[in-house]
Amino acid sequence: MIKKIFFLFIFFISAQCSYAITKEDVNIDFFNRFNDDCLMYYINAAFDNNHDLKQTAAKVEQYRQQTKYSLGNELPSLSVTPSYLGVHVPQFDNFQLSDNAFALSFIASYEADFLLKNRDKTRSKIKDYEAAQYEEKSVYISLLSDVATIYTNILQYDYLIENQKINVETQKQILSADEKKSKRGVIDSTQLNKSIQNYENSKIRYEQLKKEQETLLTELAVLCAISPDCIDDMQRGKFNLFEYNCKIPNEISSDVIFSRPDVLEAEAKLERAKIDTRVAKKEFFPTINITGIWAFNTISPGTFFSWKSSLAAIMAGATQDIFQGAKNLQN
Repeated sequence: MIKKIFFLFIFFISAQCSYAITKEDVNIDFFNRFNDDCLMYYINAAFDNNHDLKQTAAKVEQYRQQTKYSLGNELPSLSVTPSYLGVHVPQFDNFQLSDNAFALSFIASYEADFLLKNRDKTRSKIKDYEAAQYEEKSVYISLLSDVATIYTNILQYDYLIENQKINVETQKQILSADEKKSKRGVIDSTQLNKSIQNYENSKIRYEQLKKEQETLLTELAVLCAISPDCIDDMQRGKFNLFEYNCKIPNEISSDVIFSRPDVLEAEAKLERAKIDTRVAKKEFFPTINITGIWAFNTISPGTFFSWKSSLAAIMAGATQDIFQGAKNLQN
């Protein structure tokens, strides 16, 4: 019993602290290996401002509070009920009761958790909390990977657009030369039309690349919680300077998959399901409740806070369900 009380006390203290994801938890320093300050800016902006991350963090806090709520069901409860009593009672010889009285009742109740059903319910909530934390880390890693991927594609589009712009200028010069040749009769109309077509196709491809890059810029702005109206002012590095400057490992141990947050989240949910099944079985057994009442009143003569003017009772009883439409069985 002392061990259980000590555990509850330690857990209650630790549950007051909210453990938020930090930049070290998701290894943001990894992106420093590309030597691109703009990439780090967008990574940090997404980490600090992304709305999906804030929503996930709020969900984790929700599960943390549910854990504390479940823990409260394990502890005894104490309530006080001040009441006014307006009564009329018969008057007896040498014994007079007041028609207007005031009562102050203290009620303590506790569900004797002999089967540790409430303890298991709290353990289930703890597993929910752990799964939410792993889910939060998964969202962080996924988001930062998306930001880095989109940023890299934007750099690639910068490179493609720059080359396509040169191609457009080249096709324009070829078309200009072919127009002069056509006027002098050096080439026929077929070759001239082909040059016109190549020039138009190069311009269409150039505009297509710009539109595709604009879409990526908008996605990056949304992920970083930046206004899409500012995409024209978004700074970025050079594609030919973007390079991973650390050694790439020749192999990766397969055991690393078991430290993935999504795998750990699935394990926590499986453990919670096992606990929930155990709780469902314990619902078939009686529930034992202990209730104590101590009420002070002024309806009888005597000092208000005295044993003579108080009503005290302690009750212990077991409650067993007889019929609930097979609810426990279905659970």
